[in-house]
Amino acid sequence: MKKFLFITLLALTYSVGALAQDASSSIVSAQNSFSEGNYEAALRQISAYEAVSGDKTSQADFKNKIEICLKLTNLATEEIAANGFSDVARGYYTTILEDYNPNDPKVTKVLADWPIPIAGATYVEETNGLNMKMIFVEGGTFKMGAEDIISDKDLHAALRDAHPQRSVTLSPYYIGETEVTQAQWKIVMGTDIKDLASALKLQVNQEGDNLPIYHVTWEKAKEFCDKLSAMTGKKYVLPTEAQWEYAARGGNKSRGTIYSGANNINGTGYTAENSGGKVFPVTDNHPNELGIYNMSGNVQEWCNDWYKGEYNVNDTTDPQGPAYGDDSHKVYRGGDIQNSQTRARVDHRLHDHPATPERHDKRTVGFRVACLID
Repeated sequence: MKKFLFITLLALTYSVGALAQDASSSIVSAQNSFSEGNYEAALRQISAYEAVSGDKTSQADFKNKIEICLKLTNLATEEIAANGFSDVARGYYTTILEDYNPNDPKVTKVLADWPIPIAGATYVEETNGLNMKMIFVEGGTFKMGAEDIISDKDLHAALRDAHPQRSVTLSPYYIGETEVTQAQWKIVMGTDIKDLASALKLQVNQEGDNLPIYHVTWEKAKEFCDKLSAMTGKKYVLPTEAQWEYAARGGNKSRGTIYSGANNINGTGYTAENSGGKVFPVTDNHPNELGIYNMSGNVQEWCNDWYKGEYNVNDTTDPQGPAYGDDSHKVYRGGDIQNSQTRARVDHRLHDHPATPERHDKRTVGFRVACLID
């Protein structure tokens, strides 16, 4: 009997030891999984420790940290599936590294590989079905503005604020292949052309997914860029006036035409002379040398710059425009269906108030986006 009790006691001792060893092993496994960023495995292993040991308290903080990291990872995955590589998704991953697991190799790699525009690679922004093609514009130097001596008096008057002409040097960037469409506007902003027309007390010209958005104030266009940036994690902006004109001229492939890609407005863009007063699909007409559509005509396009009646001759490298504008106006470029073809020239400038435009009833104004390269 004594021998039986001894053997039983010995077996129990071994069993308890084995259980303790299993429990200890589960903690080590959970720690290893956590350090590798395998949060589901870590949670299973720490739960196994609790089941074996009956200890629900000593590892409670560690378990809570695992659960938070798992939740953040799942939220990031869901956000990317819904809205692409947005700032929100990046924020979830960044929180893991900053607050819970700074050495997570998986999250570190995800953030290192986060999609950003790469110089030279034209791409399509597909977030939320935008299907927005962005054209790479190689940096370079060009003559910005109108020639200083213009014999035609009417043309000289029309281009009076496009002086002095100067050499401008730009870094590479991206610009939209087309004007922002009504479908793209609705995806990002959640409103439509009727809402914009109503806000400005204007009439809707034409409706259609592949038609340009118009009746857009500068402030609304900038809001679109800000929201698109947050959705994608990229730096979408309104192009500077210099970026707009360089792209309109065809960049370093320019043939020196007066409109974007041609010397004849027909087949190039829609103005008062050939539009019948209607806007047209954004890929109608021939593209310019860079493959960009309708930078002459269809709708005017907001730029980021404040408007001044003359250029700063000393602002020649990646110019951002003046610090403030005449009459607090912003610039738009490119001509439109309500105005003559002279206003569709690549060197012509117009302007209006960014929040409460004074001339929207006489001009059809939209925009296209640019994307900056880090």
